[in-house]
Amino acid sequence: MGKNATGLRARLCAVSCLVGAGLVLAGNTGRAHAATSTQTAAHRITPRGTTTHTAAQVHRAAGTSTAPQAAAHPASVPATPEVIHVSRARDARDGGGGMMRLETAPHAVQTVGKQYIEMRSPTSTGLDLVKNLPSLNVTTPDSSGMEGGQIQVRGLTDLDMGLMLDGAPAAAAKYLAENIDSENLESVEVTPGSAGTDLPVMSAAGGVMNERSHTASHKFGGMTDFSYGTNNLSREFIRLESGDIGNTGVRSFFSFSNSHARSWMGSGINQRKHIDFGLQKDWQNGSTARLFLSWNSEDFTIDSYPDATAFYNYKHTGVGYGRNSDPSSDNYWKNNNDHWNQIFLTAPVHVVLPSRFSLDLQPYFSFGQGWDGSPGGTTASDGSYSTLFGPSVAYYNNGQLATNQNLTNYFLQNEVRQVGAVAKLNYQIDAHNHFSVGYWYENAQTIQSYPLSATMANGADPSPNWAQYQINGNAVFGQTAGYELHSLFVQDTAKYFNDRLTIHAGFKFVMSNAWNKQWMNHSSGTILNFVRCGDKLLEEEPPHEH
Repeated sequence: MGKNATGLRARLCAVSCLVGAGLVLAGNTGRAHAATSTQTAAHRITPRGTTTHTAAQVHRAAGTSTAPQAAAHPASVPATPEVIHVSRARDARDGGGGMMRLETAPHAVQTVGKQYIEMRSPTSTGLDLVKNLPSLNVTTPDSSGMEGGQIQVRGLTDLDMGLMLDGAPAAAAKYLAENIDSENLESVEVTPGSAGTDLPVMSAAGGVMNERSHTASHKFGGMTDFSYGTNNLSREFIRLESGDIGNTGVRSFFSFSNSHARSWMGSGINQRKHIDFGLQKDWQNGSTARLFLSWNSEDFTIDSYPDATAFYNYKHTGVGYGRNSDPSSDNYWKNNNDHWNQIFLTAPVHVVLPSRFSLDLQPYFSFGQGWDGSPGGTTASDGSYSTLFGPSVAYYNNGQLATNQNLTNYFLQNEVRQVGAVAKLNYQIDAHNHFSVGYWYENAQTIQSYPLSATMANGADPSPNWAQYQINGNAVFGQTAGYELHSLFVQDTAKYFNDRLTIHAGFKFVMSNAWNKQWMNHSSGTILNFVRCGDKLLEEEPPHEH
């Protein structure tokens, strides 16, 4: 009996435990269904897409939810924080292969970008790159790109334009290729309207053409290209990139090119050597400092342009009108040369200052020397020849009489110098208005003369500075001309309607002082004429709307 009672009690306890466990499971399942229903009701999407939270859900969020609910929604914390990088590239917006950039300026701007420049021949100059723009008519005299060209825009020429490189004044269109190689161009922008108030130009009725130089890469590397073509053209180019130099934030590039070509008409050889160097430093607050330096040395044959008879003979007989290879001829190509050396430097700086101020400084410098040689006739048997001041007798090589001697005339420029700077202080008045006030200074001088030398026995022209070939020593006629200017300007740019409307207006006042001194026999300083004049130019830029 005792054993039976004990077994009965054990079976009753087991049944009780099973019933209790079932009730517990049933209760948990019910509560889980209730919680799911409550959450579904509490979190629903309204027809306009907004989320509505009930008071019950807010109450649970405050910390009154039960333990099973917390276990059903465990918090997932990543081991490392999520990092999102957002970047924007201006080149990505250049459509049409780099010829249809999206413009937002409050005036007409036409741009060719890097994509288009890379598709063109490396011998292309800045002029070749803008030939297809609708506002310009560009002509170039050679296929190798060494002799520049000319621009016509809205009835005006490039002499009425502001030609710029990184915002600094560059050479005239005829010598534009001397400043930079096409591989080092990021873009070329043409503004066929009025020039910006803050640009270092005094008069640019034909508009502005601005070339942007290459930005040094953050990675070490380089590139090279080779070109070969008609007229015995050969060109080699190499560029080296330093990448980021340590932790200094400085990066740079260096490039060299060598070009060689035969004249496209007649005899003659053209040669060019060029160096570009760029340096850039960036700061975390947005300040930047850049430097661009170029050196150019070239010798090319001066083209011979035909008259009506020469062109008729070329058309009907095929006899060209270019230079020839006969040393005894006054049309010999080695006696019709252009020799030039030039240095160009610009160093724009942008400094971010506190309290919504910023400062822009743009210094620039260029210096060139060179000469053009051309036939100057032949002396008589008694050594006589004609000059601007009447007949004279020619002596050279320490007093030797120049009888029946071929002569070479020169246009000699011992100094072509231009130096200046633009300083601009900017202030962001509010979210709409950006105000600037600035000062521009420039000084330029040209020293040129017209010496006469005896042509060498091989028919080539010597350097005009070689004393043994100079006729009558250094008794030459020359000029020293230049100008100095000071300018003040103020401008404001306003943007409204989420930058859909841009209004720009400016005011510029220029004070200039120019001089021209004519002299004879420069070493003795004999002055023939001296002219100095001053002028004031007031420019008011009308508001531009975009």
